Amino acid sequence: MSQEIDVFDPEIHLVKPDSISNFTFGDLGLSNGSNDDVVAGSHPFPFLTKDGVLAYRRSILRPEVLDNCARWLGNTTAMLRNSASKSQFVTDLWTSPATTEIVRKALNMPVDIIMPMEIGHTNIQVMGDDCSLDRLTAEPWLESMSLTDEELSYDPLSAGSVIPWHFDSYPYVCIIMLSDTTSMTGGHTYLRTGDGSPHKVEGPAMGTAVVLQGGQVEHLASRAFGSAERITTISSYKVANVGTWDNSLISNVRVYDRLPDLYRQWSLYRLKKMREEIEAVEEKLRSTSDPSDPFLHDEVKSLCSQLSQYSTRTIRQMIPITMRDEAVSKFSARTVTDAKDVWKNIREQPGIHRRVVDATDRTAKVMPEMKDYLLDWYQTKARLAVGADGGHDSLRVPLEASAEYYFPDELVRQGLNELLLLWLDKMDVL
Repeated sequence: MSQEIDVFDPEIHLVKPDSISNFTFGDLGLSNGSNDDVVAGSHPFPFLTKDGVLAYRRSILRPEVLDNCARWLGNTTAMLRNSASKSQFVTDLWTSPATTEIVRKALNMPVDIIMPMEIGHTNIQVMGDDCSLDRLTAEPWLESMSLTDEELSYDPLSAGSVIPWHFDSYPYVCIIMLSDTTSMTGGHTYLRTGDGSPHKVEGPAMGTAVVLQGGQVEHLASRAFGSAERITTISSYKVANVGTWDNSLISNVRVYDRLPDLYRQWSLYRLKKMREEIEAVEEKLRSTSDPSDPFLHDEVKSLCSQLSQYSTRTIRQMIPITMRDEAVSKFSARTVTDAKDVWKNIREQPGIHRRVVDATDRTAKVMPEMKDYLLDWYQTKARLAVGADGGHDSLRVPLEASAEYYFPDELVRQGLNELLLLWLDKMDVL
């Protein structure tokens, strides 16, 4: 494999699309809570030139990147995490003002990269007798593979998808296709619409990109067949405006990342956001210091409320490393990822109410490390009792005051999959 080190040049590696076709929440029959005309995602649009694709592939398929960043999710599927730390090209491409301008245009929203670890997350699917990543080259594989009867009858919405139905950890993503898709069957992204039916996003071609508000639109990545490889690379974004609080989680990445690195970057990005919001309100207060000016009570109240919820979410997401390791070791990374489905099945069992209530009553004694999460549960129940929503942290799990709200529901709501499985197991609910 070539060891050539490419230097990113937007004039050589980027395509500047004249127009980008996108769709809104309203188009999908969804509501985002404020304006249904907000962009939910886009159709594929040209993003990288052929030189850009080759340079990107060279930059991530080097031994240094593969050895340090590859994580296997199965026999044929791998991902690269934190690859930007080992590739200057990946870093420079995603942080370039020219790239940011394209992503902002596609989303019709001022956005910025979340944090360095979320630059260039790459998913790799390799088919054939030898699934070693070392076989991949800068030139995309063009060979086609005949489909088996099983592959011909494959249901793209089945449990065998590359990534099952999920919400992203972060509000927005930009996804680039790095493989030749001429002979590829499947590999589509499906979105969950307002009536529950799937909406298929047309398949991308090599070098094209799509954007998606993945933190609010549930979606699935189906498995690809007929091509020897499928490589996509992704970066995550948040709204850049002061006054707009992002709803990020790290539940999707916590299961396989090196947690000291993830927690350090997560803390830095969250603290920076809180500092920006504090400084913005401080400036407003200073500008209204005349005795005749009204005190900005609503602004200060809103800031304090948001800071409380945002800071609590920040620390709750950083579960003890030992508990993450215990959960992954005991249940597997895929089971941890699917923990909410495990609880959903248990929740529907006859007689589950008394078992869960009794287990919750014993939790503080049996698992004292769960006390903070029990307090969160009590607070959410209180909000529901008075007709309030679940607060800033109530994002992807609808809360219904008419339904019983169990302690495991709180763990699902916060994306604490590892803690959910450990609690179900240790409290004899599993």
